[in-house]
Amino acid sequence: YAGELEPSARLVEDLGLDSLRLLTLAAEVENRFQIRLNPEDDAAIATVGDLARAIVAKAGESAGAG
Repeated sequence: YAGELEPSARLVEDLGLDSLRLLTLAAEVENRFQIRLNPEDDAAIATVGDLARAIVAKAGESAGAG
């Protein structure tokens, strides 16, 4: 992908991520931000903005639990 990432950029259609790359992205996000994405979260993440919102929400949950 060449260009600036926009929140509306779709992970599959615009960025060309296939299922393996989506799994890799999810694992990297979980490791980097010390969060756990559930299958329900995965199903709701279609864009860069969706991913960012999920990270913020999960990080907030983790901070509140600790």
